[in-house]
Amino acid sequence: MGLLYSREFCENDETWINETTPDQGDINLWLKNRINDSIKVLHIGTGSSSVATMFSKKIKLIDSVTVVKSEKINADDLNLENYQTFILDKYSDSLNNLPNRYNYILDNNITSYAKDLEDVVNVFKSYFYLLERDGSIISHTNGLHYKYLGSNSQVNCLKSLEKLVKNLRATLTLEGDIIKIKKNI
Repeated sequence: MGLLYSREFCENDETWINETTPDQGDINLWLKNRINDSIKVLHIGTGSSSVATMFSKKIKLIDSVTVVKSEKINADDLNLENYQTFILDKYSDSLNNLPNRYNYILDNNITSYAKDLEDVVNVFKSYFYLLERDGSIISHTNGLHYKYLGSNSQVNCLKSLEKLVKNLRATLTLEGDIIKIKKNI
């Protein structure tokens, strides 16, 4: 049985401001060996700003989105030159209005608070739109274990995600617990 998870819970939970979750830590370690000064990253779910504090001096830019106002305040207080945070729901149509295209989109909970499969399909379409031609979506298998309030959807399992990604003409590969999704060109 997974964790109960809803957007309302997320908007008011400040847990992630002070600590990096184990799955985000794994993603950070994965990213560490793949960066250079031309890399652009979009971090979905600002959390403790661990991506920015670890990599802001080593990569071109980091944009981050969150629905938690205190995460944005914490991120802004870091005053990092190439780091900007937006209050934005990843399932919003406004996600496509972000100002950059990215080499990596990091989302450790790729299906978090999705109401249904349509939400998940739409977020993937947005992510593919925001990726550079050779870009990848990076996630973690731990983010597939949530049960969603008000949803009977099966989007929270790896098998369903693999099928969805294939239907979207993309490729999913696993590197340990890291999920890498790349649009087929």
